[in-house]
Amino acid sequence: MLSRALVSFGRFLLAAIFLFTAYHDAVGYTAHVAILKRKGLPFAEIMAVGEIGLRALGGLMLATGFHPETGALFLILFLVPTTILFHPVTDPAQQIEFFKNLAILGGLAVVAGTASEGRRS
Repeated sequence: MLSRALVSFGRFLLAAIFLFTAYHDAVGYTAHVAILKRKGLPFAEIMAVGEIGLRALGGLMLATGFHPETGALFLILFLVPTTILFHPVTDPAQQIEFFKNLAILGGLAVVAGTASEGRRS
C-alpha cells in the first residue's frame, strides 16, 4: 500500500514540472515562440504547439497513472532534444540545468521501464 502511494506520488512530482511549464508556455505562447525562433528552430509556431501538447499530455498521463509508460516516453521525447539545444553541458551557466534534466530523464526511464513490466499503480 505504501509502495503504491510512493510510486503515485513520485509520478506526480515528475509530472509537475512538465504540467507547470506546458501551462506557462501556453499562456505565454508568443514569448515561447520567440525563444524558439532565437534558437533558429524552423516552424517555431508549429513546434511550440507540438511540444506544449507533448508536455501536457505526457504530464497528465504520468500524473494520473493512465498509461504512465507512454506518458514517460512522450516526456523523454521532449526532454532529450530540449536538453541538448537549451542546456549544453559545455556551457558552465547551463551545467546544473543539464544535470537536473539528466536526473529527470532517469526518473522517467524508471517509470517507463517498470510500468511496461506490469508494475502499474
